[in-house]
Amino acid sequence: MFPLLDLYLCISNKIEIEKYYQLLLNFEKLWGIHVHIFTNNLENYIKLEDFINMIKKVNITYSFGDGIFNNEFNNLNIKTCKKLITDKFTSLAVIINKDLLSNYEYIEFINNVSKNEIQLEVYFKLNKKNSCDLEKIVDFCNLKQIKLCIVDIDKRISDNKITGVEYKSLLKNIQNINNRNNVRLSVAECPYLNISNDNFKNTMGGCSAGITSCMINDEGNVVLCYYLNEIIIDNIYNRTLLDIWEKSDIFKKLRDRKNIKGKCSKCQYILNCGGCRAESYYKYGNLFCEDVNCWMP
Repeated sequence: MFPLLDLYLCISNKIEIEKYYQLLLNFEKLWGIHVHIFTNNLENYIKLEDFINMIKKVNITYSFGDGIFNNEFNNLNIKTCKKLITDKFTSLAVIINKDLLSNYEYIEFINNVSKNEIQLEVYFKLNKKNSCDLEKIVDFCNLKQIKLCIVDIDKRISDNKITGVEYKSLLKNIQNINNRNNVRLSVAECPYLNISNDNFKNTMGGCSAGITSCMINDEGNVVLCYYLNEIIIDNIYNRTLLDIWEKSDIFKKLRDRKNIKGKCSKCQYILNCGGCRAESYYKYGNLFCEDVNCWMP
């Protein structure tokens, strides 16, 4: 059985507390370790406190991320934040960009989070146009003693997307930044970071979708990841998460890297990397084609 180690969970009023509880019990049975909780709009989830009391009953850890504070940074959100903090909550993640660095409410929010000893992570949605802002983001993180900045690189096709050799150059720059700063930059869901050490090239790594992670959206649909949310595997109202994870044909196929075609299939890092399945899907409309964004020959 493949363990489901990380679950990305979008909470909403459309799903009952009891259904969430059953879901998390299933996740625990699948050797689940951590749940990343987010929402499209906190105002649409008025039972947040009930939800928090419920998840304390399940023996796994949690972090809160994108949308929990609806990008409004004020004292009310600090109060909400305090309610979230128990020994089961490891971190709070909020967005960061160049414009927010000069936003008074945002800076006050960051300061107040630090005062309340809440472990803070920030995430930066990076593209060609704003890649030059990365150093400013790092300087701000160092100043505010933020230890982790997650760099999210959009997988969707656009003229503004980081691609190929640019991607390689960016990762090298990130590695250099990490070597000389207190803040650590971590690229979200990037398989290419795993190929730098030949000692691990025969170890399963890279894209985790369907292998060690999946996502559940605000309708209860089980999907592969944030970028592949239009590919619906099943729904938690039809089958249990345990049943979906163990029996889904798509999940089974993703777990066998021999199903990947094109240059990825011939690459020596097929196990350790395997390419990004979202890159394949957005280019070819197929999860199992090569990753065209990789610079490997």
